[in-house]
Amino acid sequence: VTFGIRKSWYVTPLGIAGIALIAGLFFWYGLRLWVIGKTKQLKRALLRKERELSKKEQELATQIGTLKVQRQELKSAGVTIYLLSRLLRQIPPRATWKEVLPVLCKLVELPTGMDAFELAFESGNDMRHYGFKKGQKAPQKRAKEFNEKDDLTSYVLTNKKPILIHDIDREAGQYINHQDNKGFHSRIYVPFKQVNGAEAVLCVYGKEKNRFVQRDMTVLQILATFLSVNVIDELR
Repeated sequence: VTFGIRKSWYVTPLGIAGIALIAGLFFWYGLRLWVIGKTKQLKRALLRKERELSKKEQELATQIGTLKVQRQELKSAGVTIYLLSRLLRQIPPRATWKEVLPVLCKLVELPTGMDAFELAFESGNDMRHYGFKKGQKAPQKRAKEFNEKDDLTSYVLTNKKPILIHDIDREAGQYINHQDNKGFHSRIYVPFKQVNGAEAVLCVYGKEKNRFVQRDMTVLQILATFLSVNVIDELR
């Protein structure tokens, strides 16, 4: 009697082929999972980089916009200073208001960004205003009861501090109780002393919001100082 030993299935050609196939499938599945994970990781990294790049582009655009605004402001301030220097040269030394006012009316005729200006002063119980408006050659005169709680010129005269207003509808309430639009959204008020010590206010108006910046107020403070030391009589 002859006995034969049966080979294990995994050493048979079919078994070896099956094991190789299973191992290949596991390898392929593991490789596929690795590729999928790596792809997701790369996508996340790419999305993060795109967001960072977009943020930097927005920051750059903001910086460029800021630089343009600053450049325009500098240009505007330079033009205003140049025009102001020309006006001041036209005012004779030791001038009277009668001589000065026709020169100051050019503030609204030249490209200074000012649509109107007034000189305001206290007279009795009133605040009197004398000035010029763009498009109107005749001087504008008006009077209003002195009240620092409802009138901005009265407020500035009382507090003796300049005010820059970008939007009168939103900012008037910081100073007075009464809305005071009159069609001019932007304002600058600069107090100054006349030759005899009496207080007056230089008022400048713009129709658009955000028309004036701090540099404009600085320029007007220079003008007010010049008027304070150069004009020899008093506003009446």
